[in-house]
Amino acid sequence: MGHGQGLQGDAIPFLSRILTVADAFDAMTTNRIYKPRKQIAEALTELASLSGSQFHPQVVSAAIKALVGVTSPDVTQAPDTEIEKKRFSYFFNDRLTGLFNEDYLKIFLQNNLKLHDYTCLHILHLTNVVGYNKREGWEQGNTLFQKFSAELQIRFPDALIFRAYGNDFAIFTRTHFDLAIDAFTAFTSIAGSDITVEPQHIDLLKNQAYSFDKFDKMAISCSL
Repeated sequence: MGHGQGLQGDAIPFLSRILTVADAFDAMTTNRIYKPRKQIAEALTELASLSGSQFHPQVVSAAIKALVGVTSPDVTQAPDTEIEKKRFSYFFNDRLTGLFNEDYLKIFLQNNLKLHDYTCLHILHLTNVVGYNKREGWEQGNTLFQKFSAELQIRFPDALIFRAYGNDFAIFTRTHFDLAIDAFTAFTSIAGSDITVEPQHIDLLKNQAYSFDKFDKMAISCSL
C-alpha cells in the first residue's frame, strides 16, 4: 500500500486511507465512458478482495458495513448534450463512417443508458460485402459504407445510429416505425451493387432488458 508522496504503512494518514476506498467505490459504481459500472454487491466484493493489499482492512470493513444495502444513484459519464457527444467523439465515433461505434453500443446496452427513452431498435446487416470488396477493392468498399451511413443519417435524422462488426448497423428511435425489407432499395450508395440490407426489429418496450450479448448473438447469426 503506497501513497503519492512515497509514504507506506502506518505513515499514510488514516483520512487518506478512507478517501482511497471511497474513491475506488465511486469509480466502481459509476458508469464511465470506457467501462460499465458494477453493482453495489460486486463493488463491495472487490473491495473485500483487495483488503490488506490495496486498501486498509479496517477501512474496508467499515465501508462494507456502511454500504451494504444502499442503492446507487444512476450516475453516468455518458454523453448527453450535443457538446458532450462531440467531446467524446474521439472515443465513440466510428472513424470510417462518423457514426457511433461498437464500444459505445456496448456501454449503451450494458448500462441501459437512457435506453428507456427509445422504443424501437432496427438492426441492419449488409450482405455480400466481402464479395464486393474483392471485386471493387477496399477503398471503393469504404466509400460505399461512408455514403450508406450518410444516407442513414438523412433518412433517420433523430435516431441514434451505431456501426458494429463492420457490416452491421443499429438504429434506435424514440417512436416506433415499421421498416420494410425493401426500404433501402432507393439508397444510391448500394444501387447497382449486389449488397442488400437485412433488417431485424426489436420492440424495446417489450425487451427493456435488451443487452449487448443479445445484439452480439444476433449479429453473428446474420453473418453465418
